[in-house]
Amino acid sequence: MLIQSTQRLAAILMAILLINACTKPPKQEIILTVDDAFYPYMYLEEDTPKGLYTEIVTRVASQIVTFETKVVAKRWNEALSDVETGTAHGLVGTYKLTEKRPWLTHYSEPIFEEEIVFICAAKHRGTKFEVFPRDFANMLIVNIADYDGWLNYNPRNKDFTDVVNFFEAPNIETAFKMTAQGNVDCAIFERMSYNYMLNKHTNTAKDSSSMPYVAMSFKKDNAFVGFNSESKDAQVISAYKKQFDATLQKMRKNGELDDLIPE
Repeated sequence: MLIQSTQRLAAILMAILLINACTKPPKQEIILTVDDAFYPYMYLEEDTPKGLYTEIVTRVASQIVTFETKVVAKRWNEALSDVETGTAHGLVGTYKLTEKRPWLTHYSEPIFEEEIVFICAAKHRGTKFEVFPRDFANMLIVNIADYDGWLNYNPRNKDFTDVVNFFEAPNIETAFKMTAQGNVDCAIFERMSYNYMLNKHTNTAKDSSSMPYVAMSFKKDNAFVGFNSESKDAQVISAYKKQFDATLQKMRKNGELDDLIPE
């Protein structure tokens, strides 16, 4: 009799567990977009998003148990469009662009601090670069499409174009090669991206002295996850951002992201 009662109780408990499992609501999916070719921060490799920023947000998101975070890598202009239209919820690696991108209404805590530099063709070694644009007069400068934030979001303003000429490259690979080949004088880069490209191309170059060099450090900017909190999922995004920020701060304080940050 006791055995039957125990078996009956176990069956009831199992049924309750199964009911709870079946009725538990699914996690809300959050889609974050990253650039597919901004090495080494964000890129696509063998159909998998990779890079420093991808690893940071993925690790933070893994601690947010009430949401399922999906990271999608696309061309930067497509990533921008997806967040603007509400197809995606957040844009990883953006600067604060309140005026240029008003649809990015809220920003996470900073995920990284980037150093912006001017790299120049080897033929300019020995030239003194201290002030932009004064010391770059009459030069052809490459800036990367949709990364105008490096020049206060308006590289073609009259103060600049009266002094220098601009050429827009589609990605950092093209910008680096054009500078290495001397087709342009200088390019605006992020230092870690420059280091990545320098290492990549030095390994295959016949003459490493032809590689571009860092001519001038320009400024530092924080990178964020930008959210479109005016989309149809505004309440969901607000709740996610709150948890993302709290988790990011906790993990940074505890050193749980230190192994991802290069020295």
